[in-house]
Amino acid sequence: MRIFQHTSIRHKQIFIILLITSVALLLACAMFVTFETIDFRKEMVWNLFTLAGIIGNNTAAALDFNDAQSANETLLAFEAQPNIIGACVYSRSGNIFDKYDRPGQGITFAPPPKPQAYGSSFARDRLALFEPITSKGDVIGVIYLESNMQGLRSKLTQFAFITVAVFLLTLLVALLLSARLQRFISEPILDLVRTVRAVAQEKNYSIRAVKRSTDEIGVLIDRFNEMLAQIQQRDAALEAARDHLEARVEERTQELETIHKQLVEASRQGGMAEIATNVLHNVGNVLNSVNVSTGLIVERVKQSKTSGLAKVVDLLGQHAHNLGGFMTHDSRGKHLPAHWRNSPNISWPSSGLSSANWIPCGATSNISRKLSPCSRTTRWSAGSRK
Repeated sequence: MRIFQHTSIRHKQIFIILLITSVALLLACAMFVTFETIDFRKEMVWNLFTLAGIIGNNTAAALDFNDAQSANETLLAFEAQPNIIGACVYSRSGNIFDKYDRPGQGITFAPPPKPQAYGSSFARDRLALFEPITSKGDVIGVIYLESNMQGLRSKLTQFAFITVAVFLLTLLVALLLSARLQRFISEPILDLVRTVRAVAQEKNYSIRAVKRSTDEIGVLIDRFNEMLAQIQQRDAALEAARDHLEARVEERTQELETIHKQLVEASRQGGMAEIATNVLHNVGNVLNSVNVSTGLIVERVKQSKTSGLAKVVDLLGQHAHNLGGFMTHDSRGKHLPAHWRNSPNISWPSSGLSSANWIPCGATSNISRKLSPCSRTTRWSAGSRK
């Protein structure tokens, strides 16, 4: 039922207790009323049999003497019985001998034209009875009685008032008792609910529910507290792991920044190394050219006759006081102009000067500055012969 989905457990308990009490009380009252009704109907039948026996004995003589007036006077005794609707006496032949109809009830008494089987039967609003009339052991007639159900209705009405009064009083007592006794079950559960709400709202897992008993609710509270303790431990572990993770993330971030700077520096140095490589490559090319040129120069120098220039300079230095005589009269001096002329690195003057008047200007570096002929002669340089 939807009404129970939004109702407090306290009200549910009270409602269930009242419902069970009401059902049990209704069943008890129904059984009591049923038993009383059956017993009252038996009592009605017994009373009717008793009246039928008394009236039958009183009308036996009237039947024997065929005295209808005496039988009518006997039947008038039913006026003292308000529940009797009517009575009828049948003769031995089965015909109606005499009858009694209570006036003023608004109920029409219509006895059967012939007697039926002995015994009683209940109709919707009346009780009918056929009882034989005997005299000296012989059946001399039949008496028929009809009784209304007014007595049973009055009894049932009385039972109904009593039942309603007992029902309401019992419900009131059950309500008072359940309102006080349900606390033994509802209060621990409500405390647990309040604890759950506090934990959910405050996110505080250190709160604990109060245990009041050792029954199933107490076991439930213990398990709930254990669950809160486990959650608190896990929350603390997660908090520590988060702090450690943040520290690791910060450390890794610093490492990544350092690596990034190193990569940038390495990239910059790599670019400079590439530039240096290109420069070194170009310098190497130049040095190779210089090396080749130097090799060629050395090879030319080795192939030239300038290696004997130092000897010539020494000879000139030795004969500096008489250089002209040395070059004209000495055999070694005479060969010097021919030696210089054949040297590919020494240029001679274009005019027709004799070899005795010329000395190479490059040789004066190792000759004394007092040699005036070299200063008076025209300079010529090595490597350009004009």
